[in-house]
Amino acid sequence: MNTIALILNKFGDMLIVWLMKLDVLICILRLGRLSKCLQIMNHILKKERKVNSSVNGVRVSRLSNRCFVRFYIPGWPSKAFRRMVNNEINYYLNPEDIHLNLLIIGFSRRCPLNCQHCLEWDRLGNVEEMGSQQLSYIIEKFQSFGVNQVHFSGGEPMMRYEELLRVLKTARKDCDYWLLTCGYNLTKERLKNLKDLGLTGVSLSLDHWESSFHNAFRGHDKSYEWVMEAVKNVRANNMPLCLSLCATRAFITVNNLEKYYLLGSQLGAQFIQIIEPVNCGRFANKTVQLDEDSIRLLEKFYLEKNSRKTSVHLPTVVYVGYYQRRYGCQSAGYKNLYVDTMGGVHACPFCQKAESICLEEPMQSIIKRLRKNGCHKFQRMKM
Repeated sequence: MNTIALILNKFGDMLIVWLMKLDVLICILRLGRLSKCLQIMNHILKKERKVNSSVNGVRVSRLSNRCFVRFYIPGWPSKAFRRMVNNEINYYLNPEDIHLNLLIIGFSRRCPLNCQHCLEWDRLGNVEEMGSQQLSYIIEKFQSFGVNQVHFSGGEPMMRYEELLRVLKTARKDCDYWLLTCGYNLTKERLKNLKDLGLTGVSLSLDHWESSFHNAFRGHDKSYEWVMEAVKNVRANNMPLCLSLCATRAFITVNNLEKYYLLGSQLGAQFIQIIEPVNCGRFANKTVQLDEDSIRLLEKFYLEKNSRKTSVHLPTVVYVGYYQRRYGCQSAGYKNLYVDTMGGVHACPFCQKAESICLEEPMQSIIKRLRKNGCHKFQRMKM
């Protein structure tokens, strides 16, 4: 890329970030009271500086007439982005009210893999507990509390492709929808159909840069092949791509992290998400938690990859654990929560203790109880 193109890309990204901030300001000014508007704007900027203090600059990915800067922020411009901003405003004004951003929902109990770390291991089965109407009802109810991002998880959500189409067809359009998948049966045509009905992006599970190690971890000799084919189809449909890595102790070395990042860059991923192994699901009662040396190496990798000014078009690394250890957790009904494949509501996919079945109790009561019990490991995030 020549020097002029680099300058245009750099300042183009800066302009987009400022336009996004202007959109935030417009949402705030609708309150009408100048003093209150200034207080809220200061609160949002202060929070942004605190959370992003370790990141040098913002990488902007332009796809399908939208811009994506963070995995957990809706694409801009969109109604979903404004819903998120209004959530932040309302949270400042009424912190004890419910203002959710993210719902992760287990869409299918079925899965073609045999993953070593499966979170839904004890709930997997051939018979689905919830139909498409029930899933749509659950999503709609949580959206009434502000949810602006829905992540379809599993099992493997593509095992229920037709039902996924039905849910997306009737889903509200002021929300981003992501597919969390192993790439199974994610053809170019199927992905186009999902995108046409509102699917925003795809997060593909890839747990090693080397195919044999990934396949062994996933328990299927075709798993790596599925991911690579799915990557091509995501790019062909001009959709944002996240690669999701369960970073085990055995994996965490400088060599593995660098080669994984290089592969993610070559595949055109916008995001690489690092997930720490947790004692739940199939990993229950096993020694899988990361030691301090592994965590330090991940944090160093996270800071280095996100702080290089010259790598504005390389993947942004997403590492929630970095912020949880410093600022606390946003899950447990404060900003995020998880609904499993049986309808049980949890603080998050890694805090596996269902507070209730969401079809059997008012959502507001469940969320309040989630908040009371909190995250199992980290304190509540306070800004």
